Amino acid sequence: MAEERTVKEYAIPSSDESYVVIVYPTVVANFEIKSALIYLVQQNQFFGSPIEDLNLHISTFLRLSGTLKENQEAVRLHLFPFSLRDRASAGKSVLSLHGTK
Repeated sequence: MAEERTVKEYAIPSSDESYVVIVYPTVVANFEIKSALIYLVQQNQFFGSPIEDLNLHISTFLRLSGTLKENQEAVRLHLFPFSLRDRASAGKSVLSLHGTK
């Protein structure tokens, strides 16, 4: 029988649990992300400040990554971390301390 936990206990990080931030799909064919696309994504980075519009950031990111024809989902998942900076990427580094890559 599974151990019963309170809602508060679910909010507290545990080193026993895996912290997967992004799960990359299995891709049949290899793909390459061009440096020009990474540059374009980095020109519209989300810093995580309260005055920034997250919806606008995601909309712009989807528009830029929508120019690809193959493996769009896989490329977007690999490309998205390049669109984050400062406070927005801090969550990724904190989670990587718990064993994510």
